[in-house]
Amino acid sequence: DLAFAASQQLRPKISINLHPSSLQEQRIVQAISQLNQQYPGQLQLELLETAMLDEQSQNYQQLQQLQSRGISIAVDDFGRGFSNLSSLIRHQPDVVKLDRSLLLSAAEPRGLLLFSHMASFCSALGYTLVAEGVETAEQLQLVKQQGIRYVQGWYYAKAMPWPTALKFQLPDLNEEQ
Repeated sequence: DLAFAASQQLRPKISINLHPSSLQEQRIVQAISQLNQQYPGQLQLELLETAMLDEQSQNYQQLQQLQSRGISIAVDDFGRGFSNLSSLIRHQPDVVKLDRSLLLSAAEPRGLLLFSHMASFCSALGYTLVAEGVETAEQLQLVKQQGIRYVQGWYYAKAMPWPTALKFQLPDLNEEQ
């Protein structure tokens, strides 16, 4: 319950995975705008890269408007399937979430080179990076070596109900693990 979190002076990031066609539904866009008014600076929309490809599309225009209102835009599953690197320059999302498949491929020398260069490329463009699928200490170490500060995966904890998450104490991430 977000009201309870607010009463505890917690401001969790609220990530919403959207299908690109959802941006064409005015009621959904209005609901997102209302949530943003209730929880300013906490919303993040996660969309697959295809939602941002066509600059003339309604999706692109909606994303620009929502982003201008302070809603963070994240490219989800970047690197899975077709990835248009130039779209990162044109659309300027706030966050790029590197797909788990890139991390898994880093177990091989060529995959490690690709993962490393993608992380460097996105960092150089100023995006916040999230490594998806971090489940082992080795993967976490690799991610840290690439300068990625945010992870998504089961390394620290599996998905949990909201009341449990509110009580969850993340280990000190500054300590070497």
